[in-house]
Amino acid sequence: SEEERIPNNHNMAKGRRKGCLFLVILTGIFVGAYLTNPTEDMHREAAKEKLNKMALNLLSKYGIEESFVAGLGIDLSGKYVDEFIQNHVSADNYYLFSTTRVHWSGESRIIGIGAFGRVYISGKVDEILERELENFVKEKIEGIKIPGFDLKDFKLELDL
Repeated sequence: SEEERIPNNHNMAKGRRKGCLFLVILTGIFVGAYLTNPTEDMHREAAKEKLNKMALNLLSKYGIEESFVAGLGIDLSGKYVDEFIQNHVSADNYYLFSTTRVHWSGESRIIGIGAFGRVYISGKVDEILERELENFVKEKIEGIKIPGFDLKDFKLELDL
């Protein structure tokens, strides 16, 4: 009967060690997640990169080169994007992870998630950003004043 208790005690001790090891690993993951949770600036930077890519894709969709737009005084990747990001993008901190949130037209949507020092912006946001960016570009092009020439008469596939 003494021999039967020795293996049981051994198995119980082995089980406790596995449980303790699991808790140490889990605690390490939690501490790592907490210490590397992305900042709001990191969320804004990821959203800015996404918006800049969308702007370039939109321009190429209409066959417009970035240098042409810059020559017209429209800076899609500078002041306007920075202003949009600053005014409409924020991050919610949940300590182990965080979310990227965009506030637009009275709505607020989560567009990304951040964890372990990285921010991932959802691919689903592409169509929303493209639509809003397209409207923005149309407004800017409509606002260009060239003496003796009305851009509203010139459609260039933009349906102005």
